[in-house]
Amino acid sequence: FARVLRPGGRVALTALGPAADTPAVAATVAVLARHGARGPQLPRLPDPYRFGVPGALPGLLAAAGFTDVRERVLAVAAPWPGDAETFWAALPEHGWWVADLLADLPPAALRAARAESLAILRRYERGGVLRLTAPVAVAAGTRP
Repeated sequence: FARVLRPGGRVALTALGPAADTPAVAATVAVLARHGARGPQLPRLPDPYRFGVPGALPGLLAAAGFTDVRERVLAVAAPWPGDAETFWAALPEHGWWVADLLADLPPAALRAARAESLAILRRYERGGVLRLTAPVAVAAGTRP
């Protein structure tokens, strides 16, 4: 970014916040893991939430020479246009690895995980819509 910005120009970056602070992840993937789902055995892939960890984006900007670096984490509305049941039913479509997590559990564990997940998701239901939020990290810096 520094190459294309004029001196004094600002850049802003965004990233998904920590997965643990994301209600949809806490209500599904984390629940499946607690019930024993291990998912695919693949080479370690980069964590899609790695830049949402506090200080990650500002660290990148500072390392690239930006000054006046600032960061905020926002809770952004991320509604699901359906109830908890439709969200659960759509889980396999959220990514192949989620489908693998579901397939990894024996039937009794999957039923228990489903019940726990639905109980959590229903806390966010309002008028047939899941009123979920997602943390988003926003960092900005100035090219000297």
